Amino acid sequence: MYYPNVLGRQLVAQNSPAARLYFKLDKLAIKVANKYISLTDAMTEEFADAFDLPMENAVTIYCGVDEDRFASREGGNNDSNVDVNILYWGNYINFHGVSELLSAAESHPDKEFVFLGDGGSRTEIMEDAKRKSLDNVKFEGFVDNKTLLAYIDAADLVSNRLVHNPHGDIGIGNKAAEAAYFSKPMLSVDSPAICELFEDGETAVLLEDRTMVSDRIGQFYEMEKEGSIGDQAGEVYDEFMEPEIAADRFLGNADD
Repeated sequence: MYYPNVLGRQLVAQNSPAARLYFKLDKLAIKVANKYISLTDAMTEEFADAFDLPMENAVTIYCGVDEDRFASREGGNNDSNVDVNILYWGNYINFHGVSELLSAAESHPDKEFVFLGDGGSRTEIMEDAKRKSLDNVKFEGFVDNKTLLAYIDAADLVSNRLVHNPHGDIGIGNKAAEAAYFSKPMLSVDSPAICELFEDGETAVLLEDRTMVSDRIGQFYEMEKEGSIGDQAGEVYDEFMEPEIAADRFLGNADD
């Protein structure tokens, strides 16, 4: 409760009584367990330090996608003939880097930027795009699963979280798993968790900070002239995120 609600979405002030209660409840729940599941090695280190836990009690399991939601990984999802080069989907949260993507769209007028989702700062972002007369930007709101798959399938580059954040930096996130599942190159902040699985220029396009978004998109298209990095991204999913691999990791530690 503490990390997602206090450090992540910042729904509760960090020094409030509620935040302290969340922290104590989380610490108690983890301490009474013989083992606990961590989603990354970075998360294991953070929890060990924050909650005074032995690191050997953690089992790292990298989460993949809900494969029942998705069609074939082999393509063929784009039967809607959608037009997109750079794709963002999700809620319009500051550390997702939506405003940085909009600035990148201004710098790359020949690329089609599509924003899916709602909430957060969406209204302000749309007004900013209108003020700048960005004809290469499209806002679609939330779409059904079939349409989302079509957009992912058609995109050249998909956007993960683009800004460093204490909570986000210890996780990988759903969009990273979904991009890798479909062998799609991903634009992402170079957080410790992301760097456990993805390598810049090989399986992803990584950012040191939010000011690099536009430049890195341009560099991505230069890299693509030498060959796509998407296939290697798919190999990351196969090696670390497949459900069978997660199950083997869990069962291999269950009796310890």
